[in-house]
Amino acid sequence: MIAATHPTVDGRRATVWSGGDGAPLLLVHGAWGGAPLHWSPVWTALAACFRVIAPDLPGIGDLDAPALPSLDAYADWLAALLDAVGARDAVVAGNSLGAMLAWQLSARAPLRGLALVNGLPPRESPALVRALVETRATRPLARALYRALSFSPSVRGRAFADPTRAPVELTRTLAAPPRTRLDALLALLGRGARPARRPSVPLLLLWGSADRLPGTTAAAARALHRALPGAALVLLPSAGHCPQLEQPARFADALADFALTPSTDAYAAASPVATTDAGS
Repeated sequence: MIAATHPTVDGRRATVWSGGDGAPLLLVHGAWGGAPLHWSPVWTALAACFRVIAPDLPGIGDLDAPALPSLDAYADWLAALLDAVGARDAVVAGNSLGAMLAWQLSARAPLRGLALVNGLPPRESPALVRALVETRATRPLARALYRALSFSPSVRGRAFADPTRAPVELTRTLAAPPRTRLDALLALLGRGARPARRPSVPLLLLWGSADRLPGTTAAAARALHRALPGAALVLLPSAGHCPQLEQPARFADALADFALTPSTDAYAAASPVATTDAGS
């Protein structure tokens, strides 16, 4: 059973959804909401094999907590969380924004594996983007542009293979995003981050093949796969930007198969996992 727990992380009370026994599996949510929105369709199945740890990120998932100032600050927070719950050797899966944070976390904790779910390593923001976000006169324009691209009802049609599968909470958030969450994410977008070195652990790209959002399409996943020799790529058909919401059983099986891989050396020597694709 998954339940909310409240460990102290960096001197503040955190909200972390936890349950199950076995090796630790950290699930890092994306920008549209907290851990229950992103992971509740799969976390019970995963808890049958793993100790699931799914935090609400401060200021993004947990709107009562102050947002952190940078992607690296969130990665530091996740490392402190793993220390607080005794799970520094976790396998980590991050969806969208969570994939960026998981990538940065890999330089801060001795992880056993890293799964990027429809998300890329971070990158430094162009000077124009930083200027738009950080200049008071242009910040409203930057906020409006970001909301149109990432928090509008039309996003659902590009993010989901079948938009009717989108959770009600997500549909409401896209129509009327909380201002504090929007501002926190906009600040992260403006600052960006220099990517950490490629993790020296097994890597999985676990992707919904029908994702049509800019930068996270199946073509982007294949390009990232080519840039990461030895990584595995699994494309899930009939799923978009949050494959765990549209294809929970297939997603849980694929992530569990990866997370149970016992040896980094054996994984690195193996051929990439065969891709499952519907041609999207």
